[in-house]
Amino acid sequence: MNYPSKLIESMVTELSKLPGIGKKTALRLSIHLLKETPEASEKLGNAVLNMRRDIQFCQQCYNVSDAALCNICNDPRRDQQTICVVETIREVMAIESTAQYHGVYHVLGGVISPIDGIGPDALHINSLLARVAQLPTCEIIMALNPTMEGDTTIFYLSRQLKNHPQVQITAIARGIAFGGELEYADELTLALYCQTPALRNVFSAIIIFYFFYFVLFMATDDWLQNAILYEDNHLIVVNKPSGLLAQGDATGDDPLGQYIKTYLKTKYKKPGNVFLGVAHRLDRPVSGVVVFARTSKALARLNEGFKQKSIEKTYWAVVGNYPPAEQGTLTNYLLKHEPTNKSRVVAAQTPGAKLAQLHYKLLAASERYFLLEVKPLTGRHHQIRVQLAQMGCPIRGDLKYGYPRSNAIGSIHLHAQRIKLVHPVQGTQLLIEAPLPANDAVWAAFSNIAV
Repeated sequence: MNYPSKLIESMVTELSKLPGIGKKTALRLSIHLLKETPEASEKLGNAVLNMRRDIQFCQQCYNVSDAALCNICNDPRRDQQTICVVETIREVMAIESTAQYHGVYHVLGGVISPIDGIGPDALHINSLLARVAQLPTCEIIMALNPTMEGDTTIFYLSRQLKNHPQVQITAIARGIAFGGELEYADELTLALYCQTPALRNVFSAIIIFYFFYFVLFMATDDWLQNAILYEDNHLIVVNKPSGLLAQGDATGDDPLGQYIKTYLKTKYKKPGNVFLGVAHRLDRPVSGVVVFARTSKALARLNEGFKQKSIEKTYWAVVGNYPPAEQGTLTNYLLKHEPTNKSRVVAAQTPGAKLAQLHYKLLAASERYFLLEVKPLTGRHHQIRVQLAQMGCPIRGDLKYGYPRSNAIGSIHLHAQRIKLVHPVQGTQLLIEAPLPANDAVWAAFSNIAV
């Protein structure tokens, strides 16, 4: 289409990047804005800028908020001892629209999907348990979708909450909708909610199998052998799947290093303990290259390489918004909030703030998303995730930093694509690349990008 003005063409291009907005709709919106007064257009622009700059997530329930605590958590009329557990903020809005619920919420940020590689640590479960522990009595209302993943999450939460005898667990009703007729209900709905003891046992067995499938899968060696990118007497480099810890944390879940130790012990028939050093971190929902040292000498030299910034890491990030410029350098100061395990951009003079810098470049665009190449110059907590979100380009699936939806498998579309380093013992140059996650349509759209 030929536009009479470059400015209108630019406006149409930007508006058509929004979900559900095509070129024709974008043109109609642009013409409508032209008819508005300058003050109205300025209000719209300021509303968008203010939302992106000032919106926060409640430190208690993870709902969207204008302050540290959302309006619901801060309302003295709300029953703080009744907590409705939901998957995303969309469910909060849906329940609030009924004006019938008077408790508070806890947004998990997704559901457990073990078969796809997402475990409890990827959700806001620990903070829920911490909230419950501080209450003398409490009712937890499970308001998750009636899917296998939703029921698996309910099953896991119920097991965890057994350690809190003051907690009563309930769930929203499900089954035949009001006004519906039994003859049109599917067999599973009718059978499941007949609630015979035999059926309950079968359904529980299905959930238990589904939940522990991931554990059984990770106990095998095949996935790890396929994930090894480089191995010698000094190093082992692995393409980490999302959902797996790079190194141990407070959850007690087995990290990637534990599987590698088991693999090395079996392969080389080592009778004693296996040394394995972690030289750098990779967030649990992130996939890609992780380097481990098999000797203390290699670990010391790798640590020195990261300290001296002679090791270059390159990430690929999929975002839903077009970046302000096709390439650039982002410089911010970050402050980590320990209770929520989240960092935020603050003023340089803020006590505890740390300098964070990265280079980014737009590599490609698909029908709905944009692929950025990111090279961090510093190694701060959640740095890439925070800085891209601050730029207006939160990573796809990263609900914690402002993306509107979580991924179905609990990952985020951030991948440690390659690492360039000097071998710590042999002195040779190594360039190791990690293939993109398989069976992912979003990544598949960028699989033919030349590096």
